[in-house]
This record gives sequence, structure tokens and C-alpha cells, in this order.
Amino acid sequence: MAALTHISLQLAASNQSDTLPPFQAGPFAAPSHAVRSTVLLFLSLAFSLGCALAAILVKQWAQNYLHATQRRPSPRLRAKIRSYLDEGVKRFQLQSLVEAIPTLLHISLFLFFGGLFEFFLPINPVLAYLDLAILVIGAGLYMTTALTGTLFRSCPYQSTLSSIFWYIMKGALPARWKVLQTAFLAQTPADSVELIATGGVDKENHEPMFESLFSNSQIRDEKALRWTLEALTDNDELEPFVSGIPGFIASDNAGNNYDIMRHFQEDDALQLDERIVGLLASSAYLPPTQQERRITIALTAMWSLLSASIKRGLEPVITEK
Repeated sequence: MAALTHISLQLAASNQSDTLPPFQAGPFAAPSHAVRSTVLLFLSLAFSLGCALAAILVKQWAQNYLHATQRRPSPRLRAKIRSYLDEGVKRFQLQSLVEAIPTLLHISLFLFFGGLFEFFLPINPVLAYLDLAILVIGAGLYMTTALTGTLFRSCPYQSTLSSIFWYIMKGALPARWKVLQTAFLAQTPADSVELIATGGVDKENHEPMFESLFSNSQIRDEKALRWTLEALTDNDELEPFVSGIPGFIASDNAGNNYDIMRHFQEDDALQLDERIVGLLASSAYLPPTQQERRITIALTAMWSLLSASIKRGLEPVITEK
């Protein structure tokens, strides 16, 4: 702009036979509002691109997980692989990463509107303050929905910010948090859908990983089966589980598998024996065909557990002989 002004003065002076000293440009300094708007807009672009990259990576990890768990024909092996990979998902906090992806997009949106405000402010203040009003209203609604999702257990407006609010209220204000829990029926934000994504397991190309799949297999199997049994709420859901008990006990590692079932029998919370008896009693209310099938399933499971128990009790005697 200074150069154009100097050229105009030189042209005017040439008509009057006057001379002007040559133009000497000073050091360039960008206006502060231009620097602020540029920084905000480029940060917005960086966050949005980071969000896109993270989403692509999560999709790739999810595809690897599905490939690893679905390629095996054996349901037992698929269950073991799922349980093994689930430990890695929880250990490396994949859920936290997945929850952070929408947060990057939210930050990018607010940075973009902030950059627009800085850009329009010296040009057109009306547009700038209109943009600021949209930004303030949007931020207010965003904060309100996040806080509502923290206070009310049935509210569907859960987000990463809701989790942050919950930890702040519970950690910084423990006494008042109990009052809020009573007043608003608050609870922790509902768990996000956990996208289980990790690398595939291939026995030919990843032998060490495949071997570690079966280390501590009994503990991992018991955790998975315990979670499944706790999730079964009625007899129709329990019936397929009970029908698999004889095959589970008779399969490889029969001794370890029976130990798992025995733990479930001795657990007062699970009460496997009582639930099998309840399944048998519920057959009285079924049509004849379904009644016969349920009776067969329950009695076969009872006999399998009893036979394994007798066999386990006779093992010391057989060993001594």
C-alpha cells in the first residue's frame, strides 16, 4: 500500500516538474488481526485433518479386528481370539482414543468461527459480531448439553466433555457431587460404543502372538464366560449357554474347563446350579416340543457336571493305584 501511494505521488509530481526521493520500503509487519485469524484458521484445518486421519486409522483397526476374529471356523477359537484382543483394547485405552476423535472436530469448529471473527472484525464489524454471536450461542448449547449429560442418567446428550465434567465434579467437589447425584439422579456418562480394533492374529506370520493367545487361557476363558453368564437375564438366553456346558467340559483341557464351571457353581452371585434347576423348572410352561428340548438340555448339563465332579474326586484314588 505504501508503494502504491508513493507511485501516485510521483505521477502527480511529474506533472508539476517536482521530484520526490526514491521509495524506501520499511520492514514488513503483518497486522495483528491478520496473524490471529491466520493462526486460528490454520489450527482449525490441522485439527480437522487430524480428526480425519484418526477416523481412518480406527476404521483400519476395526477391519483388522474383524478379520482376525471372523476368519477362524471354530467358534471356540474365535471366542479365545476375541477375549485376547479385548485385553489389548482395554490395556492400550482404545476407547479413549475413539472418544477423542469427535472432540478434535468440535475444537476445529470453534477455532474456525474464532478465525472468521478475527478476519471480519477490521473489514466489517457487523459480520464479525454476527459470527461471534453464532459462536457464543453454539458454545453455550454445547456446554449445556454436555453438562446435562453429566447430571441426568437418562439424557442421551453424552460426549467426551460430559466425561470431563463428571471427573471434575467427582474429584474437585466430592461432597457437592453426592448432593448432585441425589438431586439429579446423576451417574457416570454411558459408555461409548467400544470399537474393538487391533492387528490381526495369523499363526503362520505371527507365531509369538498366536502362542501368547493361549497363555493364561483358563483365566481369560473364565473372564469371558463369567461376563456372558452375568449378561444372561432370562431362561431363553440361558438355554444356549447351558446346552454348551457338556461340550465345553468334554473338549480339550477338560480339567481346566471343569474348574471354570465349578467356580461358577460355587459363586454366590452366579449360582450356576440354581439357574440350571430354574431352567429345568421353566420347561413346564413350554409347548411339548420345546419342553422336551429344554429338559434334555438341563439334564444333560447336570449329568455332565456331576460326572466331571465324580471323576475329579476319583483322580487321587486312581493316581495312588
